[in-house]
Amino acid sequence: MGQLIVVPFLFFSGYGIMYQICKKGSEYIESIPKSRIFKVWIQFVFAILLFLLVDICIGNYYSPLKIIVAFFAWTDIGNSNWYIFAMLSLYFFTYIAFKFIRNNKIHSVIFLIFMCCVYIVVLTYSRKGSHWYNTILVYPAGMMYQLYKKQIEAVLQKNNVRYCVGVLLTILVLGLLCMVHLGIFNGGVWYSDDFFYQIFSIFFILTIVILSMKISVNNKILRLLGKYTFEIYILQRIPLMIFSRMIDNDYILFCVSLVTTLILAMLFKWFINHITFFHLVINKK
Repeated sequence: MGQLIVVPFLFFSGYGIMYQICKKGSEYIESIPKSRIFKVWIQFVFAILLFLLVDICIGNYYSPLKIIVAFFAWTDIGNSNWYIFAMLSLYFFTYIAFKFIRNNKIHSVIFLIFMCCVYIVVLTYSRKGSHWYNTILVYPAGMMYQLYKKQIEAVLQKNNVRYCVGVLLTILVLGLLCMVHLGIFNGGVWYSDDFFYQIFSIFFILTIVILSMKISVNNKILRLLGKYTFEIYILQRIPLMIFSRMIDNDYILFCVSLVTTLILAMLFKWFINHITFFHLVINKK
């Protein structure tokens, strides 16, 4: 069930990009290769260089081929990689879909979904784990939600009765899907259909979205952490790689790694924002 942790990120990434496309049109579409694909990739490259340095220091060695491929997130050298590969692919699919189908956003998203399905097939036959692709359709679901947001919210927020019915229905469907996924309806056999998990993931985030129409979770700590989500995600394994060799107590290891990750994330973001090449190429208005 831990795979669901990435679902909000995928959904809101799709939602945010569609919002920008609707707002800025072709100007934003043309900026995707630089502002999305290259920006994420170059940050990932610097993270890989940092992992490579740590690996050398602690005595982990990899073949040159594996290191080269790791820079493109196809494999790893101790870092997280599947999510970066997925996001770079989704940004590329988005650019292709909206570049060549300009006049109909629905058709563009449908074509994007088709490319996502091809992506699923390719990764399946490449023998990648199902976590590489079993939540990928949440991204275009976020795009579709943005396109129909006004209609959806007009129905749900018209009055409290409709809202409560909407919440109960999504929770009921999510609960039923969860029971199927856990094998309750098929003799306790784990239900591993990846297509089913895509549907399960979409209803999971829809439940969160509908609840968030009335419930707001917001404070200074969350706003601070929100500025460093990429850095925390991509760098969190480095403190664990280092301190797991020194600290046996899991609780102490967690606390030390948490603090170190936050400091490392802030330093990494500062570095990325201040190196001349990155500043000129990525942040240029």
